[in-house]
Amino acid sequence: AGLREHLLASLPETMVPAAYVRIPAVPVDPNGKVDRRQLPAPDARAFVRSAYVRPNGPVESAMAGVWSWVLDLDRVSVTESFFDLGGDSMTAVTLVGALRAAGHEVTVRDIFAHRTIRRLATALAEAQAPKEGSFRPVEPYALISATDRAALPAGLVDAYPATQAQIGMAVEIQKDPGKALYHIVHSIRVDDGRPFDADALQATVDGLVTRHETLRTSFALTGYSVPMQLVHATVAVPVTVHPGTGYEACLATERRTPFDLDSPSPLLRVTAHVDGTRAWWLTVALSHLVTGGWDLNALLTELVGDYRRRSAGEPSRQVEPPAVRYADHVAGELDALASEETAGYWRTVVTEQRKFTLPDAFGDRSGPATVCRYTVDVHDLDGPVRQLASSTGTSPKAVLHAAHLKVMSQLTDQR
Repeated sequence: AGLREHLLASLPETMVPAAYVRIPAVPVDPNGKVDRRQLPAPDARAFVRSAYVRPNGPVESAMAGVWSWVLDLDRVSVTESFFDLGGDSMTAVTLVGALRAAGHEVTVRDIFAHRTIRRLATALAEAQAPKEGSFRPVEPYALISATDRAALPAGLVDAYPATQAQIGMAVEIQKDPGKALYHIVHSIRVDDGRPFDADALQATVDGLVTRHETLRTSFALTGYSVPMQLVHATVAVPVTVHPGTGYEACLATERRTPFDLDSPSPLLRVTAHVDGTRAWWLTVALSHLVTGGWDLNALLTELVGDYRRRSAGEPSRQVEPPAVRYADHVAGELDALASEETAGYWRTVVTEQRKFTLPDAFGDRSGPATVCRYTVDVHDLDGPVRQLASSTGTSPKAVLHAAHLKVMSQLTDQR
């Protein structure tokens, strides 16, 4: 600690690290090289945390308890922005569900608009009547016909139409099964200083599947009036354990083995490769029909965090199922598809926008489409981006989006 303080005192202010992360060992890949992808990122909240302001009154106190639970913090200042505390749009959905369960009628829009506990509590106190168009969850089986419901198999808790995106992916998958399209395989090294615990991992996976109904969802693309997704009451997802020596071969096989959409089996597989040391590889395979990129990260964080607690003999963190279900998204899409107003809006977007053309010096025009790809590493700007988002009352995503639009505006005279 003394050496660290000495070094910090000798550094220019701009070079002082904003956060420190302690790790037991430098992670390596199967070839023994440093695996930078496995290095833990600093807690983003360290960049913008402000002085703690305690809750005032029962409403703020109750909200602070919910925010602490959702964000996994010991305490939350009532004047700190939700985004400064590490929140994002996915976490906001969980927060809204937990606040509603506690009796606070809020929406995701409210979280974005007010951002702090104090401002949100004040806004709720000033609201004299329910907001127009307030959220009403979809009841089970409400989105399908009586004929389709009568044809459903036993053991379900809900069924609703597949979305347009899911149908499109399913068609692409079945056109060329050999390509393993929309087959997500993610493998991470778990090094928590303890021997691998198969029972803890299985219990963690069981809890994950119980909480998230998309992990208990299968698809019936035929046999009903529309392509259907079926939510099963229970689904067994056994964890397969292999020796660590066959890790690379098994990983390659997993990537070549997509899920069978015609099977009622879950679209999730979990594998552990154990080599006898205190570190092991966790491989999770999922179909893109039931998960995406951002929510996959949240899912893996929940999975690994809960496993570590269980394997250490600690109680599992009680995570309530989200109040907003995928069925609610499906209901929104069905309403939009039936709306002439929505169709008219998108017709206007398509017909009244000029085609964007890149300058001649950009892109590859040798094929039927122009390909222009640039990768910009902005990790060194993480702190300043979050500071700017905090000072402007927005989110880091909004700051990056604004920067992207500014760059694009330099390539065209289009507004």
